[in-house]
Amino acid sequence: MLNKNNNMYKIAVIDKERAIYSILDEQKEFFINYTWFHFKSIKKFIEIKKKETFRIYLIDETVITQDTYNSYILKHFKELVPCLFILSPNNRFKDRLLKNLFMPNILIKPFKFNYLI
Repeated sequence: MLNKNNNMYKIAVIDKERAIYSILDEQKEFFINYTWFHFKSIKKFIEIKKKETFRIYLIDETVITQDTYNSYILKHFKELVPCLFILSPNNRFKDRLLKNLFMPNILIKPFKFNYLI
């Protein structure tokens, strides 16, 4: 699944503890045309996003805090929909996300990467 320029598809993984990154790393032999980049914070990700293009954005709910809901960060999140996925074991942030007029795809952990592609 190489893109038009024969490049790898890039996936941004935003999670504090590398939990999602580890899940993807275990599945990497099945998805050789994909590569993922780990970010520990949303702010760091936004800095890099200005320079890089990613195909999918995976955010672990552990990085979502009250600070996430400022207009600057929400603006960047809204630009990523429908390629943005929030990973959660119980959808605990769903109401808050919907209240902020932000409709991401919320996936229940654990997950298999092939569900996303």
